[in-house]
Amino acid sequence: MPIFISFHEDLCRMKLSVVYRDSIDRESMRKIVDLGVDEIAIDATRGFGRIKDATSITNEFGASLNVLMDSSCFGASHLIQGGYATYHRYLERLQEIGVRAITLTEAYLIDMVANEFDMDLVVSNILSVTTIAKARYLDELGVDRIILDPDINHDIELLLKIKSTVSCDLILLVNEGCIRGCPFKNAHNNLISHLEGAQPVPIIESDYYSEWCISKKKQDPSLIQDSGWIKPEDLGKYIDIGFDSFMIGAYRGKCPLEWTLRVVDAYKAKRRFDGELSGLLTTPLEGRL
Repeated sequence: MPIFISFHEDLCRMKLSVVYRDSIDRESMRKIVDLGVDEIAIDATRGFGRIKDATSITNEFGASLNVLMDSSCFGASHLIQGGYATYHRYLERLQEIGVRAITLTEAYLIDMVANEFDMDLVVSNILSVTTIAKARYLDELGVDRIILDPDINHDIELLLKIKSTVSCDLILLVNEGCIRGCPFKNAHNNLISHLEGAQPVPIIESDYYSEWCISKKKQDPSLIQDSGWIKPEDLGKYIDIGFDSFMIGAYRGKCPLEWTLRVVDAYKAKRRFDGELSGLLTTPLEGRL
């Protein structure tokens, strides 16, 4: 499905965070920062050594590193005997090497970071913040930023109500194309948590949820256009009403640097996107699970 997008000509300064899933090296990450990215986010599952390298590189280039610890399921590992000490020490190590932000889903860890650490505390979109009440509870816990569920990206009235209720910053994830209101979103996130989490990793016969998603979109292509992704030319409309923090996601697996650069280029530099939606969105699409 080719599309053509042109940018809002008066797009002003925005804060941009980018999820990155390719090689951790100086040249690759410099290319991302050079496009005007303020923060690079990488998965905690990359390992402490790579996180340390990424922190050093981003600090050198004047950007921040955000570590994603946002699985929807931790298998209660944080609540067992010794769990508190294990996670606390890990977070201490992240802070000691200069990690500036941590993205979480788990309430126990959110409370820990809010009260005992100086890193920027970010709530993941996986926590599905779609209401004023959810945002208020998290704001009262002391979070610094909330990545809102993209399901509400186009509900401007609700976005403004949430913004007027909380003191923390609100981030809009711009390129997730999941089916809006998908009943299996939580189940799919749980599957991903187990596939990309601690050993032993289950060996599955198929990713039912991605296949279901692709099948539905094939039957009704309007589901893609109706999802929560934000067209690049529309960013100016959000900035005009006070939303200036955005996140660009990456699809699962080793999402190539070239893909990430093209998406950042579309939203930040070129002010247009001309191509297949698989070159812009993180959602499962035909030809890519």
